[in-house]
Amino acid sequence: MIKLFFLDHPEQVSWVIENKEAVVSPGTLVLAMSSRVGERLRQAGVPYRIPEEFIAPAELTRRGMENFKWLERFCHYSDRWLAAHLERIRLHALTPTAWNYSALKNIFDPFFLRTLEVKAILESQRPEEVVYFEVPAVAALDDYVDNRESLSAAVLPRVADRLKIAKLSPLPAVESAPSGEGRRVDLRGYARRFFWARWARTLQKYYGAAGFLPAALSGFRKKDCVLALNVDYDLFPLFREASARRTFRVLFWEPGSEHAPRFLCPPAVFPAFRGKRPDRRFMEETSVDWKRLTDDKEYRSFFVIDGVDIFPAVEKQLRHFYEDILRRSVWSFFEAERALDKFRPRAVVTECLSRPQDAAVFEAARRRQIPRVIYSHGPYGMPSTPVTDYLDYKRTDYFLAWGEGGRKDVERYPAPNPRVEVVGSGALDALKERPRLDARGRAALCRSLGLEPGRRTVIHVLGPISENGYRVGVDFNDRDYFTFDVEKKIVKAFQKFPEAQFLLKLFPFQGMTDPIVDFARHEGFRNLRFVKWTPFVKLLDLADLVVVEVYSTPLMEALAAGKPIVMFTGQESPLESLGDVSEAVHFAGNTDQLERLLRSFLRGDPAAFPRKNGEAFLRKYGTHLNDGRSAQRALEALKTIALGQEG
Repeated sequence: MIKLFFLDHPEQVSWVIENKEAVVSPGTLVLAMSSRVGERLRQAGVPYRIPEEFIAPAELTRRGMENFKWLERFCHYSDRWLAAHLERIRLHALTPTAWNYSALKNIFDPFFLRTLEVKAILESQRPEEVVYFEVPAVAALDDYVDNRESLSAAVLPRVADRLKIAKLSPLPAVESAPSGEGRRVDLRGYARRFFWARWARTLQKYYGAAGFLPAALSGFRKKDCVLALNVDYDLFPLFREASARRTFRVLFWEPGSEHAPRFLCPPAVFPAFRGKRPDRRFMEETSVDWKRLTDDKEYRSFFVIDGVDIFPAVEKQLRHFYEDILRRSVWSFFEAERALDKFRPRAVVTECLSRPQDAAVFEAARRRQIPRVIYSHGPYGMPSTPVTDYLDYKRTDYFLAWGEGGRKDVERYPAPNPRVEVVGSGALDALKERPRLDARGRAALCRSLGLEPGRRTVIHVLGPISENGYRVGVDFNDRDYFTFDVEKKIVKAFQKFPEAQFLLKLFPFQGMTDPIVDFARHEGFRNLRFVKWTPFVKLLDLADLVVVEVYSTPLMEALAAGKPIVMFTGQESPLESLGDVSEAVHFAGNTDQLERLLRSFLRGDPAAFPRKNGEAFLRKYGTHLNDGRSAQRALEALKTIALGQEG
């Protein structure tokens, strides 16, 4: 008799430990469905197996990449159905499902991939009994699946029914929460919301819709503005440059329940437009008949995966989408129309279209022939992912790229594609020119992080481990277990150099988990410190060496700051499309090479650790001409687009 125990959360391991004699016995098998669970079981001495032992990561990646086309077909059918049954959607020819492609990819992929994993395990073992913990009562989120959800419990009854496995033994759900450094208290966010709620109306009363008083006195016209959907990373230096040159004002589409745009002109911000809340009529006109939709056979056919109907598993997420996210998207479209008609901005600018309202605003701009501009929010093309094509390239008129690598990434996808202007990253330029911390400031920052001033410091930038938030976006293995294995190898290598101290920069997102923290603390590693929410750029002055494990923005930031870099991805060689990264960093193909590089650097051996010149790679994917003028080039490009002016 074979008996399987499926564990999704580390909190469930406590039950296993309490019942260890019954669980760890001949004929039983414990499945650790996440890296956090596997680590807790290892610490408890409980033998376990992982999903990758039953289905190859390459197969999961292949199937996940196929999901891009599947989701495209789903969005098309869903929008056709909505148009046929909702008059407001039909009259305005709206496609709100397609607008939320990114959120749906984040929601569907975890359930889809877990179905494949569970099916492969059950087909391999053919158990007589399956034990799992019931699905906890967790509210659906907008754009990813909460890590407290139990994916295995959601899909197991459907897979077991398909494979004729009769005995399922559900246990009561165990309350769980994301691990890592705890939830971030966003004091700045609270203060910002308090400001708008309490003081914005008073300021508007005295200053009016003119917004920033000095700007109004300098002769700005109301129409000389652009609508910005965010002001992060490169958009901040771009708009700061626009403010300094008095080029145009920025109407900021403030995120939140009201999605209210506001005039922004640093250093002062004043409101210009108050968003309205959806009225009863709108709610009625966008109400989806859930039974009618889910009784549609063609609609339901999208959720049959290898003969397994997973619709009951994803129903909660889908209802949240149709009853909440979809309505917000449609309402944002009409609010955007109202704002665009009132202020007539010369362009709409953002970094990416990831939030429910973003694509809706871009669609409203397209219908009014207002140029749509995306300023790359990362080194696009490093590596390439179809998400950017579905999410950004197909929905914008202009794309401001960091380098020629970004231009080539746009060109690799089929038309229609945006016009590309290669301008570089103003944020990366600022890193090159930033004032360095003096010895006193460096010592104070070290002490705040638990580091010793004056000791050689290596900063390791970790990749994301997202568990339920995982989606397939690239055609190589970046699954959680693989990423965790890479992190463990790096941390173990660090222990061979007690003369140095190592700061691990965890991925700064609430939905990501950090099993490496549990691993290092359990092993008693003493020369490690962890930081999650402090921005990487604020830590760079402490770094004598940076170790990276993924191709990402921190790699470019370390290059821009002139730091020596070691890259260890768990692969024997760099990605074929990014082979030139070896010109910019020291690439370690295995742990022996990683240790040799660390030893050579810490001992100051220039022959074994020669200085790399990363300028060519930085230009290709980051700063373009590497002349410190990226923000100015972006502004000139935006002026040409928005105001029709050269120079």
